[in-house]
Amino acid sequence: MSISQKNQYDVVVAGTGAAGTSAALEAAQHGASVLLLEKGRHTGGSSNYTEGLFAVDSYLQKEQGIKVSATDVLREEVDYSKYRADSRIWRKYLDDSANTVQWLKDQGVKYEGVQAMGAGEATWHIYEGMGQGVLHDALQPQAKKLGVELLSSTTVTELLKNDDGAISGLTIKDEATGNTADVKAGAVVLATGGYLNNPEMMKSLTHYDTSRLIPVSSGKGTGDGLRLAWKIGAKKYGTGMAMLFGGYLKDPDEPSFKYMASQMETAAGQQPLLWLNEHGERFVDEAVVYNFSYAGNALYTQNKVFSILIRASLIRWLRTATSWAWVSMSGVAKRWSSSRRSWMMLLQPINRLSSRLIQLMI
Repeated sequence: MSISQKNQYDVVVAGTGAAGTSAALEAAQHGASVLLLEKGRHTGGSSNYTEGLFAVDSYLQKEQGIKVSATDVLREEVDYSKYRADSRIWRKYLDDSANTVQWLKDQGVKYEGVQAMGAGEATWHIYEGMGQGVLHDALQPQAKKLGVELLSSTTVTELLKNDDGAISGLTIKDEATGNTADVKAGAVVLATGGYLNNPEMMKSLTHYDTSRLIPVSSGKGTGDGLRLAWKIGAKKYGTGMAMLFGGYLKDPDEPSFKYMASQMETAAGQQPLLWLNEHGERFVDEAVVYNFSYAGNALYTQNKVFSILIRASLIRWLRTATSWAWVSMSGVAKRWSSSRRSWMMLLQPINRLSSRLIQLMI
């Protein structure tokens, strides 16, 4: 039974995030017939939550007088990874980055500006409306105008090969009806993201204790494209890495994405407050938060971490500081005082902290 409008396309793209949607749009701009597949009901995946992209030598940087050497960035990245990073891929990424910023602008994407992330260089190009705006206000409308066919709630179950071993198409499944169909394709693009939301893959492919990790994503990163490619002989490479993006509140009563723009999450995990482990010991210079990956690594070395916020500091910040979390600080003290969450303790005086930590250890 047919699921798509046609049974043959020049290009079929699996995944509607930034990579997949861009690939579909670029192919359509070059005259290709394109089928774009999304396994969920909603498009965009985790790209909806992105804030900006990396680039060097972009038109925005030139306008602001920002000079960052691509060669220096490449050297820093291969040094940082102890030369595990593929310098060929990094070089192409760097060389194409400015054109990518311009291409997105040409599609209607608007930028707020360029800034540094943490203590890094000013290479972060911030979108207006975050990734959701990029996808739903710019890229997807452009793709629709050019005739890209979009199917949601549709998964890829198998990649098909011809007698010569080349990819010739794929089998797709309508998740609503259970119907399947084979679709011929001149090229297949797998842009389905990683496997953060697949505990079995995380356990077998990384060294991390998944009970300690809190995935903050669309929830659809289950390694589908990787497993499809591996099944037909693609090489497994570089699968043991995950980026620990600082600390995050673990709330059994709320989905993790709800805390992405939360004052409480920002205060606990992304500001240099006092961090103590379950023994009441300070274990790191909290300025590590300015490199999110470093902060995640440091936090992972402890079994449990408490972020200590002193009332006097909160009151001072409410009067003099700006928000880190894109939301108003008005009334935040009242909201904190009235909140009762599993991850929050209100202690007065501070000397009660040590006895409370001991109770948590028992």
